[in-house]
Amino acid sequence: LSCGGVRFFNVLVLGGGFCLLFTAFNAVQVLLTTLDKELGFQTLMTLYGVFAFANLIIPFVINKLGHRASLVIGAFTYLLFIAAHLKPLPGLLFPAAVLLGMGASLLWAAQGGFLARCSTDENMGFHSGVFFGLFMVNLVVGNLISGAMLHTSMPVFTLFLIFIGIGTVSALSMLLLRPIPV
Repeated sequence: LSCGGVRFFNVLVLGGGFCLLFTAFNAVQVLLTTLDKELGFQTLMTLYGVFAFANLIIPFVINKLGHRASLVIGAFTYLLFIAAHLKPLPGLLFPAAVLLGMGASLLWAAQGGFLARCSTDENMGFHSGVFFGLFMVNLVVGNLISGAMLHTSMPVFTLFLIFIGIGTVSALSMLLLRPIPV
């Protein structure tokens, strides 16, 4: 691939990977407060509280790990959080929420840095549009999957397994990201 080709390839992989990851996560997030309103709320409150504070230190972590490794690790924390809901006990959910709060910070900060490195001043808007266009498809796909599966009376456990599978493909897709030529 040419220099521009590698950069655009990375934008497509990043956008597609985020689409898959958030197809799984956003649908699970919606289910949480439906399945157990109080525990779901407390878990999400913990997750987003840690996410907010973790942003203060995460740039130092990304400088040590690099963007690609940060994206892979961050994506896997989403999987751990989803998997914790296979046996929804507070002793599993709260530690998973804390890990995801840190992992979400790692993922989103690395995404911004990686997307910027894949772009020039001339194509930053285009690359951002492609990334967010692919990313936003998750809102439709995840809810369609949830609705279809719940409509068929599929057990919630099975639905979580499907979302873990989708998330795993996403996390592994981050390994396809190519080094960015300077």
